[in-house]
Amino acid sequence: MEDAKEVCVGVIRVDGTLLVTDPCYVPESLRPDLVTRVDGIEPGLYPVYVTTGTVEGWGDRAWELRVRITPSAMQRSERVGFVGVDSGQMAFLSEALVPDFDHKNEWTPETVGQHVGEFSYAGACAITLDPDGVRAGTIDTRMAVAESGCGDGEYPVYVERDGDGAIAAVVVDFGADDA
Repeated sequence: MEDAKEVCVGVIRVDGTLLVTDPCYVPESLRPDLVTRVDGIEPGLYPVYVTTGTVEGWGDRAWELRVRITPSAMQRSERVGFVGVDSGQMAFLSEALVPDFDHKNEWTPETVGQHVGEFSYAGACAITLDPDGVRAGTIDTRMAVAESGCGDGEYPVYVERDGDGAIAAVVVDFGADDA
C-alpha cells in the first residue's frame, strides 16, 4: 500500500444506529441480509474517510471506507458483519434517515450529473461516477458513499474500539490491496 492516500470526504450525522449497505438496497437495507447495523453510536456528526491507491489492472480504487467516531487510538478491531454489493458502491447512513431516501430516483449515464446533492440512489451514483473526483463523498450530512474497491461482491465490516472499549471507527475493507 505504498501509494495509499486517506482523504476526508465529508461528515455524516448518526442518530444511534449506523447502517452499512449498498445504496441500491435502501430502503430494503432494513433487511438483515442486506445490511450491517452498528448500534450504540452516540448521536452526532462524524468525519468520513476513504483510502485509495492503485490496484493493478483497475487503476486508482477505494481500499477502505471509514467513519471515525472518536479521535482515540484504535486498540482492537472486530469483524461485525459482511455487506453485499451489487451496484459497485457502499454507503454509511443513519437508520433514522432511511424513510427520507428517494429509492425510486431514476437516472441514466447522460443525466446522472443532474442528481448531484440529492439524497437518492441517483445522488449516490453521481458521486461514485464522477470522473474528476475521488469517487467518494457525502450527500449533505445524510449519507457517505464510495465506490466499492474492485466492484460488486461481499465486503467485511469492522468496528475498531479504543482502550475503553468504545467504538472509535466503523470500517469497510474493500480488500483492494489484495486484488
